[in-house]
Amino acid sequence: MRVAKKSAQPLTHPDVLIVGGAIAGSVLACLLRKKGLSVVLAERSAEPRKIFKGEYLQPAVVDFLHEIGMRSVFRSKSVAKVRELRFRDLDTSGKVCADLLMKYPKGKSARSIHHFDLLTNLFRINRVKLGINFWSNATLTPLNNGARDFLNHPKFRLEAPGREAVEIEPRWVVGCDGRSSSVRKWMGLEEPTERDQTVTLGAGREFIMGMEIPSLAPKPDRYEVIRTAGHGTVSAFSLGEDGQRIYYSSPARENLAKAAAEDIRQILSEIDPITHIGIASPTATAVGSLANTTTFHGCAKGRFLLAGDAVAVTTPYGGQGMTLATEQARYLGENFDWSASSKLSLTLATRAYARFAKKGYERVNLLNFGLYYLFFTRQPFYKHSTRYMAETWKERPELGARVMRLFAGIDRDRPSIRELIDLWGINRVKPMIENASVMIKRSAGELLFDRLKV
Repeated sequence: MRVAKKSAQPLTHPDVLIVGGAIAGSVLACLLRKKGLSVVLAERSAEPRKIFKGEYLQPAVVDFLHEIGMRSVFRSKSVAKVRELRFRDLDTSGKVCADLLMKYPKGKSARSIHHFDLLTNLFRINRVKLGINFWSNATLTPLNNGARDFLNHPKFRLEAPGREAVEIEPRWVVGCDGRSSSVRKWMGLEEPTERDQTVTLGAGREFIMGMEIPSLAPKPDRYEVIRTAGHGTVSAFSLGEDGQRIYYSSPARENLAKAAAEDIRQILSEIDPITHIGIASPTATAVGSLANTTTFHGCAKGRFLLAGDAVAVTTPYGGQGMTLATEQARYLGENFDWSASSKLSLTLATRAYARFAKKGYERVNLLNFGLYYLFFTRQPFYKHSTRYMAETWKERPELGARVMRLFAGIDRDRPSIRELIDLWGINRVKPMIENASVMIKRSAGELLFDRLKV
């Protein structure tokens, strides 16, 4: 394996070509350089976009970024430490019917940061560490993707404004280029379908809409989640000196941005007697994207690998996608066998990574499944289940602590069905158990359960 070193000319035969310079690609580039591998990182954007996504990093991600020397990503006036999460459920009269205060384990905290600031810092780190081998505003064109050996011996043309184009022949290619991944298409993996348009199993089509308000958070170390009786759920967290980010789970409808902005203003007014978050400007706009979960269809083929949202998209609750992206980059950087050359060793290495990625994806989807039905769904029935869960956690605080460790990315095992029933308080009443049976069987893929009337 070639030893990475600085050169006056861009690499044309790197060990690894990483496509995408966000959290997964940047962390992976850092780790591979530490291993002595030569890396080229190609990012299609010239500069980060100002969008409302990827703004919450769980404690496991924060700790790992500190560990590998990337703590400078948090140098921003928009950064805030988050130590606890408070959820309140309101009944039709506007009174609190369930109240949960959940804290991260002692000494652990998440970070909220403006997406633009996070990406700006990642790009800066890449420019410093990789020099001319970090290509921003890059166009990557396969030269032999019609050839039989493309997935094992790829060739690309890499170009960017103001730079001389080069042809590169990487030994490995890793796609960290998001949900609309070009690398996934080159690999010939199945693309998301119509069934991948829902927020989670059994739910409808929803959007996560974001709005920025200038007022500082009344409690900057707290992530607030409030579900109303008829207008949905809002989440709020601090963006340091920049104010606060408000997220709102909105059903699909016409004039979505305008309607969601009006809903957010109404909800903030409605909940003000309970908790003052702030006032949204009449001219503030809501921006967002589809809150969907896509099916896992693999993440390795030949010498091509995927990481982050390029693998599969998870419901965007509390930075879970960022957690998975970092976990996958860490595995590839610390455990993957980049020296694999024989057909057998290649198969073993790529299958091991695929198993790891799928296990993490399933764990996060199970967590998000419970979070959606107990904290976000608009269906009135689930307010009862949320109340039962709150009562259960007060009686058994170790259950709430376990959920927070899973949410934080500290516990990375997948809970069993029996444990899930305990964690969500479903075992308190028989009707809840029956309902859980339906949901769990669906999540396990037994979609014919309802029709068979078992």
